[in-house]
Amino acid sequence: MRSLTLQQLIFIWIVESSFLVAFGAVAQNTPFWDAFPRIVETPRLETALDHHANIGSCASQTDPTWGIYGQRIGSKPGRTEKFHQAGLKTISYFETFGQSYCYVAEIGQKKTEDFTPLGAGHWSWERYSGGPIVWVGVHQYFDDDPIARPYTRTHPRYGSPVATYPDGTIATGYIGSATDPRTSRVFDALCSKDILGNLTYETYYNPEVNEIDRDTGKPRGPLDGLFLMPETGKYASLFMFKKDSACPAWIDYTRASTLMAADAGIDGMWTDNFSPWDSFGHRPVQIAFGEWSVAGFRDHLKKEFSKDQLKSMGVESPDTFDIRESLRDIAIKWGWDGENLNSPIWTDKRWLEEPLWRAYVIFKRRAGTEALEKYYHAVKDAAREAGKEEFLVAGNDIPGFSLGWPRGTLDMVSTEVTAGWGLARGARGFRLPPFGRYAPFYKLAREHAQSRFVNIWFYRDQFEEELASQTMVSALYYEMLANHALPMFHPGKERVVGTSETNVDFFRFVERVAPLYGDRVPVEEIGLYYSSSSILAQFTPGGILDLNHQSHQFAYWGWATALGELHYLHRPIPEWKLNLKTLADLRVLIIPDSEILDPDVVQEVLLPWVRDQGGQLLVTANSGKRLGESGNFALNPKGFSTAPLTGVDSAEDASSETFASEGSGQVLYLSKDIGFDFYLANDPVEREGALPRFRECLSKLLPEKTSLSLEFLEGDSPNLGATLYQSKSTNRLFLDLNNSAVDLTADTMTKTSPIKVSVHLPESMRDRNLIATAVAPDATPQVEIQSPTKDRIELIVGPIEYYAGVIVEPLNQ
Repeated sequence: MRSLTLQQLIFIWIVESSFLVAFGAVAQNTPFWDAFPRIVETPRLETALDHHANIGSCASQTDPTWGIYGQRIGSKPGRTEKFHQAGLKTISYFETFGQSYCYVAEIGQKKTEDFTPLGAGHWSWERYSGGPIVWVGVHQYFDDDPIARPYTRTHPRYGSPVATYPDGTIATGYIGSATDPRTSRVFDALCSKDILGNLTYETYYNPEVNEIDRDTGKPRGPLDGLFLMPETGKYASLFMFKKDSACPAWIDYTRASTLMAADAGIDGMWTDNFSPWDSFGHRPVQIAFGEWSVAGFRDHLKKEFSKDQLKSMGVESPDTFDIRESLRDIAIKWGWDGENLNSPIWTDKRWLEEPLWRAYVIFKRRAGTEALEKYYHAVKDAAREAGKEEFLVAGNDIPGFSLGWPRGTLDMVSTEVTAGWGLARGARGFRLPPFGRYAPFYKLAREHAQSRFVNIWFYRDQFEEELASQTMVSALYYEMLANHALPMFHPGKERVVGTSETNVDFFRFVERVAPLYGDRVPVEEIGLYYSSSSILAQFTPGGILDLNHQSHQFAYWGWATALGELHYLHRPIPEWKLNLKTLADLRVLIIPDSEILDPDVVQEVLLPWVRDQGGQLLVTANSGKRLGESGNFALNPKGFSTAPLTGVDSAEDASSETFASEGSGQVLYLSKDIGFDFYLANDPVEREGALPRFRECLSKLLPEKTSLSLEFLEGDSPNLGATLYQSKSTNRLFLDLNNSAVDLTADTMTKTSPIKVSVHLPESMRDRNLIATAVAPDATPQVEIQSPTKDRIELIVGPIEYYAGVIVEPLNQ
């Protein structure tokens, strides 16, 4: 980035000074994670400060559910204090319903501390010196293992009830050898299992220990205490068991672990697997059948279905019903051999019409959502008990693999992202600019939590060479900022994008503009419906039916991308937020090929909004073909639930386009979704050629007389991102413009043309003398107000290299 001129620095100092005064009160009432969070993962305070961090992910109280004894072993309270003294908040890594670490360790000599110290462990087992061996994990906590005392369930402050099986049997001790944690009844009772009832876990190895000695042809070792894994021929020193989210003991443990961490002073957690990843999984047949899930499903059956319905599904005695056995029986009837969990039988499309499987999928979603909410509240309650009224819970995996599990009971999404393969993106992925767009992903992620911001770990996976370009990385960073997303930096980790210089420059700029932008929120006029149920309903026991042909998910991404390239200000509307209050401020709602759309939602929300409030509705393809969760995702016997609005009850019988007035509103139905093809387009040229069709459809619902908040007059381009924000407290508008025109061959940005855009003014800014200023990471572009009318102004901005933030405010307000 080019350095700023003295004139530009003076301007920034003047503007920042006035804004700091204006935003002082707002900052005091804003949670620290909602004030442009600049998170750096590092144990070194100096590194965090060099990167302009205001939050340090410094691993001072890490607990990937390895027991609070393991947490105490790794505790670094002095590190927390050091970060606090420098004015930074601190967070650490935890696990939600994901992995429960269990690692081998050598027992050290008892010293003056209140715990048994450890010597070599999994990460350093090559230094094992021949002492007693223990496997460190959460089983020690629930077993009240003497080695782990006092940090077990009997601790006077961090204790909990005993862990049990669903029938009340206490889960303690071992089914087999006490030296093998895989036989622990704690893991057997509390963790995920496959459909055969086998405990599910991942296995990890110390590379130095398993290195083959040239002379002996055997591993160098030491091998004491380790387990030979036949499938790899290696010796395991770390197991990661998967949590069954239906098990309540995990909530008890969460309270204890959080209380201990908060007592030690940390300010929050980055909690992995705030999702169905390890309790439902991308291949449920391998992971979705823990004991508590199997037992909980019995209650679901009794609550949701009549005796006749149960009998029709093959459930004779719900009190003793075992979903694992029944699904195995179905698979065997279809030709399964009774053993192979990778058999194509488990991805057979017939599963989508199997009522028993659909019922289990719905149960897992509901149980998962309930568990995540309980987890969140357990963390918050424990933090408050420790005197922490403000304690961040930042969750991973959203929305890349969330499936409707997290529904807003979360402070902030902090998620891993790659440009390539993804369960929600298909094998191709989003790819990179100038083709790839990530604003749709960030916007959708934000709707799953309470913060204005999303935190991103952007990996180089599959695009190592392209993401070595700091031009590319900078373009990605400024797309984030324009959409209220910010990266988490990981200095020294090559897998994550960004060099130290690029990262420092970016966070320096964010630190500079944060007080200018203050409490702003996006202006949104069009709603885009996101149906997690439509995605979930495409899951077989073996996973998503067709990774590269996901009708609703890809239609959603296509519409979101097209709306962004056409500069329509839109907001994702997840199914749990679709209500009249949400729709009240929107002009258009788009429902893209959402098979799951319950008739009650149509009758109670969509019909009143269109008929009585003048809502403009666009519906595509097979939307409403199936009932919602209360109808077990069954085919709607009456045809599409949207038929009362569209007049279409089946896509097969519909014309390509149907338009109708309904009360004071209008409805447009497209029998073929255009977003799906747009997402799967091969290049920017193909996409640009498809954009007029989107504009044509929206123009039928938004005639020319309609005044949109943002209308481009000159310099429009699909590579230009535009987001409009408003701060009611300071009576200001903000137009964020980001450029995605990366030329990788030359490793440069292609600057935008000068931009002329018409902006709709809120009433508080009308009939006022207005001024417009801009901030940018490079040369600050000129900005000018032209042709002001009572309710609109025209802004002349640019050219822009990476990003410009335009600030409009009344003069001398």
